[in-house]
Amino acid sequence: MPLLVIGLSAFFAFVSFTVFVTNGKSKKWIARKMKIGGLLLTLTAAVSASGQEIHPSCYEMAAVETDIITMKNIGSEKMDYEKLREIQGNVSERASDHFSFCLINYFGTKVYSDNIKALDGKFEEPDEDFSIRMPDKLPEGQYQLVFYSDSKNNQRKENEKSRFIISL
Repeated sequence: MPLLVIGLSAFFAFVSFTVFVTNGKSKKWIARKMKIGGLLLTLTAAVSASGQEIHPSCYEMAAVETDIITMKNIGSEKMDYEKLREIQGNVSERASDHFSFCLINYFGTKVYSDNIKALDGKFEEPDEDFSIRMPDKLPEGQYQLVFYSDSKNNQRKENEKSRFIISL
């Protein structure tokens, strides 16, 4: 079928050139061009509807982002540690069943990590609220709060979903 379409396209180009050379005055060549053009349209429509994988666009579709994590009580200013003892957040467009977080200090050392539990007990809705508890004591400084779409034992770069900077 593709060879037939290629052959008809070449013949269509020849007929179009002939119509151009005759300045569109030859009814016979115009009629041939219309018939071949219609046949080409019909064949290409049949090919695209037959289930063969044809990509009609010149770009790839972007992947839909999932497991979007937002924080409710983290601001950009330096925060009092007592306000950070319990952090509220939300996961939207949820695709994973398990989530975790870790706290990384200024030197890049992981100082704390834990699993995240949904407020209703289980991640099962597309949009879920959660709450996490921070460790009892943390020295003043800047930390990265990193969220993962897997348990705390499987925290890998490819599972990372969000990073927030926290200053104490």
